[in-house]
Amino acid sequence: MLQPHQMTKFPLPASIQPDMTVIIAPKAEKPLTIQIPLMIGAMAYGLALSEEAKIALAKAANKLQTTTCSGEGPVLPEEQAEAAKYVLQISRWSWGERTDEQIAAAVMLEVQMGQGADMGSARFEAAEMAGRAQQLGKIAPGESPVSFPASPGVQTPEDWPAFMTKLRKRANGIPIALKLMATDHIEDDLAAAVDLGFDAIILDGAQGGSHATVPIKQDDFGIPSLYALIRAKRYLKNHNISLIVAGGYFTPGQCLKALALGADAIYLATIPLFALAHSQEQKVSPWEPLTTLLYYASPTKTKFTIDQGATSVANALTSMTLEMEEALLALGKSSLKELSPDDLVALDPFTSAVTGVKLAYNRPISPEKTKKLKFKKPTPL
Repeated sequence: MLQPHQMTKFPLPASIQPDMTVIIAPKAEKPLTIQIPLMIGAMAYGLALSEEAKIALAKAANKLQTTTCSGEGPVLPEEQAEAAKYVLQISRWSWGERTDEQIAAAVMLEVQMGQGADMGSARFEAAEMAGRAQQLGKIAPGESPVSFPASPGVQTPEDWPAFMTKLRKRANGIPIALKLMATDHIEDDLAAAVDLGFDAIILDGAQGGSHATVPIKQDDFGIPSLYALIRAKRYLKNHNISLIVAGGYFTPGQCLKALALGADAIYLATIPLFALAHSQEQKVSPWEPLTTLLYYASPTKTKFTIDQGATSVANALTSMTLEMEEALLALGKSSLKELSPDDLVALDPFTSAVTGVKLAYNRPISPEKTKKLKFKKPTPL
C-alpha cells in the first residue's frame, strides 16, 4: 500500500502539476521521451488486430504523447504514418527484420524474444492472415507463416554480437530494447542483454496475454510480473538501462506501485484493447464479444469507428494518469522521479520478502524512534 505522511509532511496543493515525463534509454544517442509513464503495448497487425484498430491506437498515442508499438506482425504503413512515437518490433517472423525505411520512422526498436504468454516457434493458419496482411508480410497465398526461435539472422546465441552490430548501425542512434517473457532464468537473459548493449529491457510477466497461443503457454509458462520487476531491478542497479514492465497491470495504483519499485514505464495492452471497443459494443452485442470489432479476421471489424475508438483509449489512459497525479500530490511528490520503495509498505511477510518493502505491522513503536517535530511554543494571548 502507498503511504503518505500527514502531520510531519503535508501533501502538495492541487495547483501543483506533477512531472509525469519519462526518458527511456537516457544513454542512447537519441533517447525516447514520453509525457506519461504508460505506453501502448505490442499488438500485432494481421496476426491479431485489424487495420482500423491499429490506426486508432496510433491516434490515441498521439493524443497522449506516448508510444504505440507495431507488435510482431507486418508493418501497417498507415499506422506508422499516423504515430508520432512508433516503437517497431524486430520480430521472429520472416518479415521481422524490417526495412531501413520502417526503422527510420521509429523512435525505438524492440527485439522480441518472448512475451507474457508466448515464446518459441509458432505456426499461424494461412486463412487467418489472408488479405492485405499477407501481402505486407510477403507471404504466398495459402502459406502458413511460421515464426523463428530468434530474430532473422540469429541461428545460434553466438550470432547475437554480429546481429546487434548490424542493428545498431541501422538504428542510427535510436534506442534498442529487448523484450522477454519473464522466467526464472531472468539474470542469465539480462547478463546477455547488458553485454550486447541493449538500451532498455521490456519484461512481460506471466499475466501477460498473447492472441491465439496454446493454453499451456498461457497457464504454465513464466513468472509473475512483480517477481520479474524486483529481480531485474536488483540485477540492473549498476547499469543505466531502462526497465519497462508489462503483464497484469490494470489500475493506476498497480502502475504507480510498479514505478515506485523501480520500473521506468508500464506497457498496457488489455486496457487499450477493451477501451477501443467499449463505447461501440452495441454494434456486436449480444451476439458477439466486443473484441470481434477489433480482430483482423473478424467480419465485424468494419463496424468499428476509428476516431471514436482512439478517443476512448486516450480517455482511459488519461484517467489513469490523472489518478496517479493525484496520488503523487497526496504523497507530497512533485515528480515520478521522487517515488521509491520507501513510499510503500507490505501487508504480509510474503510480499515483504519478495519486494524488500517493510512490513506495515512491524514498525518500531518506541518514542525515541519516531520522527518528531520541534514545535515552537505559541505566543501567549
